[in-house]
Amino acid sequence: IVSEIMTTETVLIQNKRKKHAKTVELIRKRIEGYMLAQKYKMVYYNIERINLDKAKMITPGKKSPTVQTLDDPDWIAIGAMVPITELSNIMDQLEEIGASSIFVVAIDNCRA
Repeated sequence: IVSEIMTTETVLIQNKRKKHAKTVELIRKRIEGYMLAQKYKMVYYNIERINLDKAKMITPGKKSPTVQTLDDPDWIAIGAMVPITELSNIMDQLEEIGASSIFVVAIDNCRA
């Protein structure tokens, strides 16, 4: 940025008569989803099943992590939303408990 020209703010205003209440709520949810997506990324990794509890402590996700079985019954794959501000530390912690194939994916939009 060379120079800031102006600062703006977006405001969603609804008529008190709520003629289009469903449309306004849909737009509000879309904006909220986009704003939430700007604060999180998805982290995916493989880990030995015996370390599942440790992994869930590090990456609890918004509600719960996604846990998937792998061909090797001793290993699982985990995916979870993590705050961008904590991402580097989370990846370090996962590596410390034996996670492998750790990768991060941007979230373009979501619903909470």
